Parts: sequence; C-alpha cells; structure tokens
Amino acid sequence: MANRRVAMWREMQPDQRFDVEVDGHNVVVYSFGEGDEVLLCLNGGPGLPCDYLRDAHAWLKDKGIRVVAFDQLGTGASDRPDDDSLWNITRYVAEVERVRQALDLGRVHMLGHSWGGWLAIEYAIHHPQSLKSLILENTVGDIPHLITELERLRGALGSETVAMMQRHEALGTLDHPQYQAAITLLNYRHVCRLEQWPAPIQRSLGDWNMGPYSTMQGPNEFLYIGNLKDWNRLEQMGEFRMPVLITTGQHDELTPACAMRMNLALHGRAELHVFPNSSHMPFYEEPQAYFPVLARYRFVLIRPLQLLPVLLGISIITFVLVRSIPGDPARVLLGARSTPDAIAKIRAQFGLDEPILVQYLYFLKNLLNGDLGKSLLYKVDALPLIAGRIEPTVLLVLGSVLLALLIAVPLATLAARHKGGWADNLIRLFTTAGLGLPAFWLGLMLILLFSVHWGLFPVSGYGRTWADKLHHLVLPCLTIALALSAVLVRNLRASILLELQADHVTAARARGLGEGAILRRHVLPNAMLPTINLLAVNIGWLISGTVVIESLFSLPGVGQLLVRGIFTRDYMVVQGVAMVLACATVAVNFIADVSPALALRWRLAWHLGNGRLALYCGLAIVLGWCLLALCAPWIAPFDPLAQNADLRLAAPSLGHPFGTDNFGRDILSRVIWGARIDLQMALIGVIFPFLLGTCIGAVSGYVGGLLDNICMRLVDIVLAFPFLVLMLAIMAILGPGLGSFYIAMALVGWVSYARLIRSQILVLKQGDFALAARSLGFSHRRVLFGHLLPNALFGSVVFCMSDAVLVLLNGAAVSYLGLGVQPPTPEWGTMVAEGQSFITSAWWICTFPGLAVVTLAMGFSLLADGVRELSVIARAGQRDITLVDRLSFDLGQGEILGLVGESGSGKTLACRGLMRLLPSPNLRLEGQAVRLAGNDLLRLDEAGMRRMRGRELGMIFQNPSSHLDPLMRIGAQIAEGIRLHQGASRREARAEAIEVLRQVGIPDPKTRVDSYPHEFSGGMRQRAMIAVALGCNPKTCDSIAVMYAGRLCEHGAKQALLSQPRHPYSAGLLACHPATRRHAGLMNTIAGQPPLLDALPAGCRFEPRCPQATPDCRAQLPELRVIAPGHRLACHTPLLAGGLS
Repeated sequence: MANRRVAMWREMQPDQRFDVEVDGHNVVVYSFGEGDEVLLCLNGGPGLPCDYLRDAHAWLKDKGIRVVAFDQLGTGASDRPDDDSLWNITRYVAEVERVRQALDLGRVHMLGHSWGGWLAIEYAIHHPQSLKSLILENTVGDIPHLITELERLRGALGSETVAMMQRHEALGTLDHPQYQAAITLLNYRHVCRLEQWPAPIQRSLGDWNMGPYSTMQGPNEFLYIGNLKDWNRLEQMGEFRMPVLITTGQHDELTPACAMRMNLALHGRAELHVFPNSSHMPFYEEPQAYFPVLARYRFVLIRPLQLLPVLLGISIITFVLVRSIPGDPARVLLGARSTPDAIAKIRAQFGLDEPILVQYLYFLKNLLNGDLGKSLLYKVDALPLIAGRIEPTVLLVLGSVLLALLIAVPLATLAARHKGGWADNLIRLFTTAGLGLPAFWLGLMLILLFSVHWGLFPVSGYGRTWADKLHHLVLPCLTIALALSAVLVRNLRASILLELQADHVTAARARGLGEGAILRRHVLPNAMLPTINLLAVNIGWLISGTVVIESLFSLPGVGQLLVRGIFTRDYMVVQGVAMVLACATVAVNFIADVSPALALRWRLAWHLGNGRLALYCGLAIVLGWCLLALCAPWIAPFDPLAQNADLRLAAPSLGHPFGTDNFGRDILSRVIWGARIDLQMALIGVIFPFLLGTCIGAVSGYVGGLLDNICMRLVDIVLAFPFLVLMLAIMAILGPGLGSFYIAMALVGWVSYARLIRSQILVLKQGDFALAARSLGFSHRRVLFGHLLPNALFGSVVFCMSDAVLVLLNGAAVSYLGLGVQPPTPEWGTMVAEGQSFITSAWWICTFPGLAVVTLAMGFSLLADGVRELSVIARAGQRDITLVDRLSFDLGQGEILGLVGESGSGKTLACRGLMRLLPSPNLRLEGQAVRLAGNDLLRLDEAGMRRMRGRELGMIFQNPSSHLDPLMRIGAQIAEGIRLHQGASRREARAEAIEVLRQVGIPDPKTRVDSYPHEFSGGMRQRAMIAVALGCNPKTCDSIAVMYAGRLCEHGAKQALLSQPRHPYSAGLLACHPATRRHAGLMNTIAGQPPLLDALPAGCRFEPRCPQATPDCRAQLPELRVIAPGHRLACHTPLLAGGLS
C-alpha cells in the first residue's frame, strides 16, 4: 500500500511563480503545468502553506491539467492566528478573485480542501460566473453544526479535561503538551490514517510550530473567535449551477455528515464520494481510490463526454427492443403475397438475414453517418420520414406548454394569495382532479364538447396553412395543457408561498410596496424559475403524452409514426423514432442542467395543510372502489359480458344507469367489474417496481464504488427514454396482456425508487446508529436490511401512493392503444377505446369509464397528499412563548438608538415587530402602544403601515444576500422605494439611487447601479442594503439598549453606557473585544449559552452566566428601573459606577 501511495503522487517544483500585489502585500502563487483547463487550489487552514495540497495533486499535471496554488492564503504581516485580519473570509474571497484576474486565468475549476472548502463555497456564491466546476474536499458548509459537534466531542472528554483546556486557553498556553494532547482528540477533522505523514504535510505543519502534536489549531481558534459562528451556506449552495464534486473520508468524524447535507442542499445534483479507508486527507491516505474519482470528474471527462455511455446504452436498448418484437417484418410487409423467396429477398434487402451482432454494428455505423435505414412500410429513408413528422410534435409540445403556463400562473397566484380560502381550496381540488385525468379520455370529452356539440374545432387531422394548422392543434394542445397545468399549479403555488416568506420580499414590504407590486416584481420572477425547470426535466413525460394524443387526434407527428411502426414491425422507423425521442430528452435535460440561462433555484417545498382531511377523503374513495370491486358479483346488476342486440347503444335510463355499448352490454356492470382489473393494475404495477428499485438502490448506495457507478449509468439510460415509449416497446415484444404490463412497469418504473432509496442510504449509512451497528460486528446484510433500509423506506412508501396514480393512468393508456387488457374483458381504458368510435352518437360509452379512472386516481392522489402532509406536520404546544418581553423605550427626533446583544437576544424580532413584519403568521404582536410621528403603529391598518414603512420607518436587514431580490438590479431595488414615497420619475429615481450608492461608498456607482446582487461582494451587498433603506430619507431617531433573552436589561446614553456599564451582561459584551496586538491570547468570552426561550429560568435570565449572581437573582426576575437620568437598568446586583472604564 505504501508503494502504491508513493506512485500516486510526488513532490514537484513549480513551473512558474507569480507575486500578485493585494492591499499592499504580495500574494505568492505557483503554477504547475500548461494545460488549457485550470484547477485553482485553496488549501486548508488560513495561512497554512499549501505544499501538502499542491504536491498531492501533481498527478493532475500529468493528466494535462494546469494546477495553480497559493503559497499560502492570508500572506500579510503575520501568518499567526492572532492576526485579526487573517480571519476575514471576505478578504480571502477578494484576494482569490484578484489573483484570478491578475493571472488572466479565465473560468477555472476550483478545489478547496478543509477550510479552503469554506472559502471555495463563499467564492462560488460571490463569483459563480468565474467557475467551471467546484470540488469540495472534507469541507463543512454550515459552521453552527460544526460548533455544536465540537462542543459535543469536547464534553465527551470529561469535565476535568475541559477545565484543563479552558485554563490553558485563558492563559494562552496553547502549545502546552496537555492541551495539545486534548486538542488532538478534538481535532478529528485533521487526523490522518497514516503511520508516517508525507514530507509536504510535515513541512507545512512544522511551519506552524503548534507543538509536538503538529495539530492545525488555527481553524478551531477561528471558530472560537466567532467570526464564522453563524456561517451557514447550505441554502445558497442550493443555487449553484456549476458541477460540484464532494469528497470526504469516512473516518473524518464530521465531514461525511456535512457532505450528505451539502448534497441534499444541492438536490442530489452533486457527485458525492465517501472514501472508506481515509479521514481528512484522502489524496494521501487512499490515493488509489481518490485519483480515479478525480479522473472521472467533469473537468477531465467533461459533461458531453459523460453522455456517450448513455447514448450508447440508448442505441443498444433501442436496437434490442425493436429486434425482439415478435413477428417477421418481411412477412408482415408482404402479407398474403409472402412466399419463401419473396421473404428471403426482403430480408436480404434490409440486412435482416445477418447475425444480430452484425446488424447492430451496421446500425451503429449508419447511425454515426446520420442514416437510420429505410422504412419497410413506406419504402423511403427513415430519417427524412421522421424529420417530416417532427413539426406537428414540436408545435404540440410548445403549444401545450404555453397554454399550461397561461392556465397555471393565474391560478397558482390566486391560490397562494388566498391560502386556505375558498379559491385556494377550489384550485387545489382542480389540481387533484387534473392529476388523475387520462389524457385520451380528456381529449374525447373535449372533442364531444367543442367539436360535436359546439362545432368550434376540427376533430382530427392537420391543416395545410399555418392558420389551419394552429386551428387543428387547439384541442390537442388543450388536452395536454389541462393535465400539465395541474402539476404546474401545485409546484408554482408552493414556490410562490415560499417566496412570500423570503427575506427580500419582507425587505420590499419594509419599503412600503403594495402586495400587487411585490407579487409582480419580486415574487413571480423568482417563483417561476423552479416551474420552468420542472418543464425542462419532465420533457420525457410531455413526449409520452404526444404519443397518445397524436393517435387520438390523428396528427401526423412522431408519436403516431411510432405507434404505427410498432404494429407493422417497421424496425427502422421504430428504432429511429426511439433514438430521436431519447436523444431529445437527454439534450433538453443536459441544457437544463448546465445552461447559465437556466440558473434555477430548487427548493424542497413541502405542502402544509390539513393532512387528515386529504387522507380521509382519499382513503374513502380508494376503499369505496375496493368495496365495489370485491362485491362486484353481488352489486353489478348484469353480467358484464352478456350481450343483448335489442339494447345496442341504449342511452342511460333507470334500468341501465350508464347506458349500454354497441353490443348491448351494461356499462355500469362493466365499470364495476373493471374496477377489479384497474385496482389490480395500480397495486401490482407499483409493488414490482418498488421491490426491484428498493433492492437495487439500497445495495448501490451501501456498497458504492464501481457497482454504484454502473447502477447510476443504467438509471440514466432508462430515464433517457420517454416513460410510455419504453413501456410500449417492451409490451410490443412481450405481447398484450396484464402480465406484459407488470413486467414493463417493473423494467421501467424501478429507477425512481432506486434513486430515492440510494440517496437515503447514502445519508443514513454515515449516521451514528449505522456506525454503532458496524462496530458491533454485524454483517453487511444485517446493517443494510435490518438498520438502514427500514429508516429509508418511509419516503418510498409515500412515493408509492403518488406512483399509483401514474401506474393507473399508464395502464389505461396502454389498454386504450391496444397493448393492455384485450376485449371483451371489462377494463376502463379498453372501454374508452371501444367507445371512441361512437363519441358523436353514444357519448356515455367512453364517458363513464373515464370518470371511473378520474375518481380512483383522485383517491390515490389525496391519499398520498394526506400521508405526506401528516409526515411533516408537528403540533405546537398550547402555551405561548414570549420571544420579546415588554420592550419599552422612547426616541426623540434625530436620536439614534443602538440595539445590541448576542444572537438570539431578540433584536431582529423587536425591529420586525416595530415594522409589523413578523416572519411567521404564528407570531403575534402585543403591547400598549407603538407611537411614531403621531401614529400608533399597532392600530394602523395594513395600508397605513405601508405608508409608514420606508418613509417614516426603515430597516437595514441582516444577511443582505437573502434580503436583496436576486433577479432585480440593485438600482431598481433602491429606486422603487424612492418612486413610491417621493413620487419621483423613473429618471429621477435612478439619479437618486446613483447618489445614494455613492454616499455608502460603492465605487463607480453609475455602472454598479445596473448590477445584480450576485455581482456584488458581501460587503458591497451590505452597503447596498443600507442604500435601499436610506433611499427614501427615513427619519432616524444617541443611546444604547442592551437586550438579553428577549428582555431589555440596560438602556442609557451612549457615552455613559460604554464607559460605565452597570449590567454584568453589558460589561461582558464590552469585554469581548478582539485584541489588536500580536500574541495577546484568545478573546474574552461570556461563559455559557443564552437560555432557550421555551425554558427560561424563573429569576434573572442572565443568572446562570452571571459572575455576580445571588440567590435573589435565581428567584426573582428584575424589573427595569431608572437608576440615573436617562439610564434604566434591570439587575439585582449592578456593577458599581466607575467600576469599569
């Protein structure tokens, strides 16, 4: 193993050295290799020399990659942790960008290891346009979790060890052997599984001179100082559109769990690799596994090349499926004229007499030359034949999407604006019904209404002129659009509800904008992005819909050509159409995945509502149909197969409530008996894919490695085919019938379950309970099936119920097309197909079976919604929790109040309460009065508050990244408040916005006014937020109020409070000031943590942390009282005046 490690990496000398001047000091950068692709490495540990990183990746230079690495980040006057400027991540982002521009690197691939990964994430948020891809090695994306984990592990050392560590930290003796021994145990992120560390690591760590244990203490001090205490970038990572590779060692105790969280934040779009035999440095500890992963990554094998195995798999599956269709195409083509000589001639003409492997090689050769062969039926080349049929299909898809958006956007907006009202409930009912509508039955109903009764549109065909073509396409497009709009309304409604709660919308309300303007300018542009992306990634579903609709309306499109080719055994046409549709699906998904124009933000949008109502309604419908199916022999009034020539096409009556068909059979009896078949199809058609996909996904996720890669490529190949197209091809091979349907569903439907289960297993196998099971010596089978799989199944069970709707609709669709259940067996899809010919004279034949499909599909859909909603609803307690407790102060005109306190003390909530912009409807505002400019804010209506916000009352929000609208230019966000409150014209508002940007220190404001938020650095965004608040010249109100745990504990004049704080908490905050001199030790902190607001102590809330606490403090809550003119205090044991200066 040691020899293999040495072979995988070597120490190397740089080909070039650059000195880049940044803020008055030189940043040293090395370049290795001369490849066109540039990998910019960010090393772990601020100020840590990067020898260990650049040498480990010498292997990349041999692969033609140019590696650019910093000598060390933060090369200022000092590289020690007590240099405050060293710990400024914003400075590092600017430094990296300055180097990239100075060296003219263009767009780069960025690799960040450990702390360098934090920096890489921050850089990707601020400069996404500069990156081709992002590689995060053993990185955390949410520091609060890291701090929590660190405290947990620190506590596990025992109270004596913790006391010893605190003593050394207070004295600043961090190099003491005792402290170093303890910190080695804590510094789990940097412990490598190597007997002897390679020379570059020893050299890098030796430069730090942190004691005999050579631990990298810097990042822990970074956290302890608190500069990143609230650093959490998981939400922003969800917006990344560049390819992301996440790697981590399994024995690195923290980063595997964080890798899973980052992967979930990226919605599974990242490539995730966990190396089983390494911890914090897989490139040294497990190079034989690490470097092949890097080799397969997208900057070596770029994304289009990754599609080649998928396209090859598509060609193989297409060829095999078509050649497996029963029957001899030559015999089918010749028909009654078939003779052995004629058949042999036809087979020789089309190469059908060659061995199957030779036929495939010919097919592949011709395919690469753009030749799909010659149609057996039409006697012309297949490619021009297919190309001539593309226009109707493309127009059908585009028209359907356009109509669906025109329907979905107004309905979703109306539902979201009136959440919980009658309009919302009615629209949700429409979407539930729409999800269960079979497209072919809906099309027949539209024909009956718009063509037969009203005569507005033609029944079938395709016109010659453009106007005639569009006239013929109205009903087909409307059929698909109604079903598609139901999906879009649900997705868009959830996105709008999320956007309405977004910080930048709250900031818009704070500027006084009306709800209509907010919806139009800030909500819809952002909410539409996931919906548009949903259309892109569901292109396969849309194409599947065209196959049925083109057959129904006799449109000369690709779908109709495919169906006819299957029944006539036209090999060349079928395999050509399948290849074209599959490649189109892959191309659209590829564009949606990588195009910057589709920089879409995915959100996990759970719908919260009355889950029990949906559950009970769905259960009632499904159980009702089950009861009818079980009792069919006793409930059905007639034999479903009995024919009566005297009652042919009888209209609905008391004797036959649903009428009779063309054979005189009772429709009601056939619908009741058909419930048996359709319920069986829905249930068994879900069970087989569930079992197969669960097994494959669980094993793939647990084993990983090569097996996982093979399984995921197989999933990609299956997903490349439109669902229904692949099902039809498989059923054409197997022959019509229920057995063929179940096999086809299993072979096509397993991929969704496999992907879902695999993602759950990847997360769960890194959990503590899984590690404990393995440590007890349990077998892999027991760990996987006894511990992991039961915890991963719930999401799949919920998905099963949603999938039952699709299975039911697909079952009815294949029966309608003639490949499912065969007449005279009563099955709803078959019955609709039989009634299609009588749509103008006997509408009831296809209407009632279609309604049966709709109601059962609605039942399954409601059942799935109910279970999903119940799984995420948590009942809150009955008692109220006071988050801000009786806050009281007066401000005079021109007076400025500074509201200070730790995170969670209630500052933000207090300010949002003043603005009446509380972040949740479950929060309410109570108080005697809040008076501003003669108005009581608590008694103003919403219109009155809008007039006050921005003009009389402004707020500069924290976290400017989320409070600035990402799709609106900075200048426009400043100007909209100016135009609203000052009545300025567009030109005047723009000029005022430029002036405000100049006042807050934005360079080149005339250019920057047209920038988007992502083009600003973090500091510039904060200035931009100040500019937004100052744009309307708000009347600002020189005192300081200190808050703790929701209460005001001290309020006084600025100079008096800063020079002589009377409350121990105020004094503690002032003592927590970073030292500006070198080697001053660690910053002072206030021991302990703020209390939980739902478990507050009975007495003083600061008592558990107060060094002057007395029994009275524990028993009685101190009230705010005046201790000097203009100075109020709430404390039983105040500090003496002059005690602290």
